[in-house]
Order: sequence, then C-alpha cells, then structure tokens
Amino acid sequence: MKNFRLLTVDIKQKNVTLLSYINCRSMPTLHEQIKKEIDLGHLDEAMKMVKEGLQADNTDAYLHYLKGNLYMKSGDWRQATNCFLRSEELDSDSPAVEARKMLADIMNFYNKDLYNP
Repeated sequence: MKNFRLLTVDIKQKNVTLLSYINCRSMPTLHEQIKKEIDLGHLDEAMKMVKEGLQADNTDAYLHYLKGNLYMKSGDWRQATNCFLRSEELDSDSPAVEARKMLADIMNFYNKDLYNP
C-alpha cells in the first residue's frame, strides 16, 4: 500500500475516495525534487521544501542531510554541522556521516574558530 496513494475525486458534487494505481515510485519523490532544486541553484525554494517536509516528518534523516547541504552551500557551516549530526542521530548510515567528516576536515583546515565562537 505504501507505493500507492489515495485520491479524492469530486464526481457530480459527491466526494469519492479512490486508490490511485499510479505507482508512486515512478513519480519524483520529495528528496529528488529538492536535489533538483539544489542542482539548479534554487536554494531558497529547496530550503522551503525541506522545511515543509520536516514539518510533516521531523524524523526523515535524509531531509536533515539535504538541509545540511543547503546550509553548507550558503556558507553556514555551523548550521550544516548541526543538520548532519541530527541526520546521523536518526540514521547512522546516512550520507551525513561522510558529509560531516568532510566538513570537519574543511573547518579544521580553514577556520578553527567556528568550533568555539
């Protein structure tokens, strides 16, 4: 049932709920849509989508990872680190593990003051 979604259709002013047989896997997921916005450089739109997604499900580790990527792209390394850590808490196999390590290496090389303001 997870791969299908319910649709409500108004037929002659009568609401009818139908099971959509469109496989949701063939439709772009929220994660894919956000990654596309990031790739296009639409960081504000991507952040809006991430925040809306996290309002619906704050336990989505990948959304926290994407949020960290957005902060990293905007140069806010402290917020990026926080997002990566949250993603790791939720999923120890998250790509945020490597992203956080990479960001830590960059910060160690460039600016140690960000760790202890």
